[in-house]
Amino acid sequence: MGDFNTDLLTPHSSRSSKLLHIVESVGLHILPLQATHHNIDVEDTWLDLILTSAPSLVFSHGQHFAPAFSYHDLIFISYVLKPPKPPAKTLHMRCFGRLDVEKLCMDASKINWNSVVSASTVDEKIEALNEAILRLYDVHAPIKKVKLKRPPAPWMTIGVRIAMRRRDRAFGKFRKDRCDENWTLYKVARNRCNQMIRNAKRRFILSNISSSSPANIWKFLGTLGIGKRQRCEFQKTIGLDDINFHFVSNSPLDHQTKRLTIEHLMGLPHPDIDLFQFSPVAMDEIKKTILSIKSNAVGCDNISRRMIIFILDHILPVISHIINFSLDSGDFPSLWRKAYVIPLQKITNPTLPNHFRPISILPFLSKVLEACVHKQLSQFISCHNLLSPLQSGFRPGHSTVSALLKVTGDIRAGIEDTKVTVLVLVDFSNAFNTISHDLLISILSLSMVSPEALDWFSSYLRGRQQSVRIDEVSSSWLDLHAGVPQGGILSPLLFSIFINIITQDLQSAYHLYADDLQLYTQASIDNISTAVDIINRDLEYIKNWSDKFGLMVNPSKCQAIIIGSRRMIHRLKTVALPPIFFNSTEIQLCSTVKDLGLLIDSTLSWKDQATTVSQKVTGTLRSPKFSAICNQSNACAKLNFSPNRLW
Repeated sequence: MGDFNTDLLTPHSSRSSKLLHIVESVGLHILPLQATHHNIDVEDTWLDLILTSAPSLVFSHGQHFAPAFSYHDLIFISYVLKPPKPPAKTLHMRCFGRLDVEKLCMDASKINWNSVVSASTVDEKIEALNEAILRLYDVHAPIKKVKLKRPPAPWMTIGVRIAMRRRDRAFGKFRKDRCDENWTLYKVARNRCNQMIRNAKRRFILSNISSSSPANIWKFLGTLGIGKRQRCEFQKTIGLDDINFHFVSNSPLDHQTKRLTIEHLMGLPHPDIDLFQFSPVAMDEIKKTILSIKSNAVGCDNISRRMIIFILDHILPVISHIINFSLDSGDFPSLWRKAYVIPLQKITNPTLPNHFRPISILPFLSKVLEACVHKQLSQFISCHNLLSPLQSGFRPGHSTVSALLKVTGDIRAGIEDTKVTVLVLVDFSNAFNTISHDLLISILSLSMVSPEALDWFSSYLRGRQQSVRIDEVSSSWLDLHAGVPQGGILSPLLFSIFINIITQDLQSAYHLYADDLQLYTQASIDNISTAVDIINRDLEYIKNWSDKFGLMVNPSKCQAIIIGSRRMIHRLKTVALPPIFFNSTEIQLCSTVKDLGLLIDSTLSWKDQATTVSQKVTGTLRSPKFSAICNQSNACAKLNFSPNRLW
């Protein structure tokens, strides 16, 4: 706050515009005031400004007239800086801190797994496996009631705890006898403890930064409150049953439309390739898969990754038996089709169920089976080129960056060829959760998946249930009748196979990233109407396709933009442009659109994108926590400030 010697009561002046641009580029906000400088010889001006990076923390601000000693008003601000104290949580959890791994493995080696091997169904095998694992851990790491009064301190060591106890004992002794000697002993213990805490935190930060990739470093910094804003705590303003009902409520595809679509699919030509069959999964491959999955979330079977890793060498043959039995029998375990769902808030103060989005927690071992199937199916799809090369979602060697490079490269080439590009970003609503299981099975059959494998995929998709869970409170279980499993390893690949059908009859150029469809065509200024007509025909085709295949496009979230050189965009102002429609709803042309996190303007200048990235970088570098970490580590040297890390 202070005198910036620039009058913001004239915001369109050159000096004011430059100041406003600088303030915006570093992510600051100017709090509104009246004129702050008063002189009888000139008009009143607003020169004294209050800038803040967090307007939501401003309790009050304003100005006081001070004619007795200054032409300037006195400006003030009151900030709310004290964060709310998190409430204590009571959880039931297994404590592994004092686990004797050697004794655990010794008892695991003595388990008789005949009950698993001799079971006739995969569900019976899973039940016997889970019972044996849980019984083992109930002995060696029983579930205890834990009250969490403060956030976890992963840097805490046994030495630090001992130093804290010595410090507290010294202070207690001083309170009983307030002599200089006791005060000196307390100060020594306190200073030693503080130094040990600083060293422990420094070692913890260095260990997480020195051996990590830039992506993992950013993830770690996020846990320290640096970078992207952390998710807010769930506010229990809506019942969990209401939220769960909203998550599972999808408009089903009517039977007549589904039947006609399946008949259409069965009439399409099949590729001349061998059928996809499941191959037996080797034990070494299963072990590699288990070690590659890093999720520590605990599903409805109450078995975590850590519980499997501790006894992996003793339990691996049994897991291998169950996985191969599931593939041979075409049966996916019913317990593994149940998921806990964590609702995340989309907005700050949610009041409706649609203000939340779901994050599913699946059993750990179900992910292992999914990963084994994903590897075999993706190899088959890639080997026979069954997916469009213009699908960049969840494929090796592809990303949002490769998708954006392709589209923006084509746009740049069009500008160099004195053409403009009509770009439409099509938004599918809740696409992953609305796929018809019957249609997906038919498309897999069209992709030459064998009947035996189709039985397994059908078992994998159908009969799923979910329950919304917050801490230790859960909603009732509800059935899912459509969609691919949210959070499943197989789900992105299955969705890509499903939506691949849409690309067959498009006339415009396109690019897909999962369910994000970028549709574009190029033309000269004189032929812009023809380009818009092509886009409109493709949008009509997408509407008809969506009706047949059960997906829904939200026209209000679709974006359209015309991109070209400054001269061509200026010429467009004199041209009568036909409207762009989707299902009789006009899609308004924008001057800037957000495509896969990248801001694209009508001249491909990147000004808006650069300003946004500048704000995020400045906010991160300005953070006191970040400065402290950089002073004691080589974090800056390893961090990747490229745009794809900051969008």
